[in-house]
Amino acid sequence: KDGKCVDTSMGLTPLDGFMMGTRSGSIDPAIIAVLCEKEGLTAKEVDNILNKKSGLIGVSGVSSDAREIWAAAGNGNHRAELSMQLVSHYAKHLIGSYAVEMNGLDVLVLTAGLGENDWRIRELILSDMEILGVKFNKELNSTAPRGTVLDLTAEGSRVKVLVVPTDEELMIAKTTQKIVNAYIKARKAGINVSLNELETLYMAGGNVDRVVNALIAAMRAGIPLDFEQACAIDLAGRNVLEAVQMSVNPRVIETPVIAAVAMD
Repeated sequence: KDGKCVDTSMGLTPLDGFMMGTRSGSIDPAIIAVLCEKEGLTAKEVDNILNKKSGLIGVSGVSSDAREIWAAAGNGNHRAELSMQLVSHYAKHLIGSYAVEMNGLDVLVLTAGLGENDWRIRELILSDMEILGVKFNKELNSTAPRGTVLDLTAEGSRVKVLVVPTDEELMIAKTTQKIVNAYIKARKAGINVSLNELETLYMAGGNVDRVVNALIAAMRAGIPLDFEQACAIDLAGRNVLEAVQMSVNPRVIETPVIAAVAMD
């Protein structure tokens, strides 16, 4: 909303929220205790089941690949059909909750593996959503080429419906580059900070490069500032590097045009 992410289906890990190829998605937390007590499984074994043996592969019993699941469903495999219905169900659930949270929808975007490549799952998700003002072009949805930006908005739809290809590998690489570059810079400057700490800061919405630059500037200026303090300032929405620069005596203030000069 207003160019900012206001919610996500994931929790502490990607296991929460949307059902995936091998991940269960949101489940009743009591299931974990039941599996441990009734089946004699360890917490690690349950974690492995929920992350690697659940989701599409767990429900369908066939595969985590939607193409193989659709083929099995076409041959009368009820579990395979059920797995794709569950994907649609959870997607609709999330879309509905987000629409309420944002007080309406302007655009509905389908992307990533299933969203941009599987016209059948798109049809399941987009069908019967008129209550949200969503109407889509079924013919275009089923015949359009893969890997292209599609406008599936049908006449009379109050919400724009788009299919937008994504490059998740590139985004992961760019994120990794930001964190690693900041780590290298910090270590070369003699600042003891770990990759895990920088990754945590980034995932919390912090600016890793600016925090490291602030720590380097503070160290050279003899200003006491540790990593946790710098993170706290950054995550509070303040420019921590600017705060360090303002702490230097004499203070240096960059200004575009000097309108007046006053003592102190």
